[in-house]
Amino acid sequence: MNLIYINTKRSIFFITLLFLGNINLVKAQFSIPPSRISTPYGTVNTPGVYSPRYYGFNNADPTSGKYDFTIVLLNDSSFTKKTKIKIDLKTNHCDLRWKSKGIIHTINPKETKEIYRTTFDNRRIKGIPLDTCWAFLIDSGKIRTYSITSDFNSPTIGYIQSGVNGKILALTPDNLKPLVGDSPAILKLIDKNKLLKAIKEYNSK
Repeated sequence: MNLIYINTKRSIFFITLLFLGNINLVKAQFSIPPSRISTPYGTVNTPGVYSPRYYGFNNADPTSGKYDFTIVLLNDSSFTKKTKIKIDLKTNHCDLRWKSKGIIHTINPKETKEIYRTTFDNRRIKGIPLDTCWAFLIDSGKIRTYSITSDFNSPTIGYIQSGVNGKILALTPDNLKPLVGDSPAILKLIDKNKLLKAIKEYNSK
């Protein structure tokens, strides 16, 4: 629940959060470039909107940890590199980059069949290549959610899927509404851009 504080020093900060939307969703569909907003408690980064994606607000910008990623190419060859997913906030494209002998190497999703990393308890965290990013499964409910990073403890949700066989879609109100039926309460959440909360409500029924 969003709360409005009367304390004048904090009011600008919390009003900024309200403007950005629910704390789990920061991208609304405005045609604005990335920017930085000064508040009494520091600077808040707003990624702006360059495509219809909605991301988790665990950090000011989507971030990815550095892991040993196994990269499976289109010809089925594979190799492992310690790297992180680089997210270009201007174009919404993701890639993997690493430096070897002074040369920077780059791999983008369209060049791969999949990428994955293995956790300490031997779970495989797999990234499915889409047009601009890899999609990592986070929630396997009726509506499945996917992150554009493999950091499942602080995911950056960008995609959804209806069931196991549905098409993976960008998380937008228009894509989500046909999947949730006619529940007025859930549709109201979507209209308020509380998309992750709407998915949670739908999956709990």
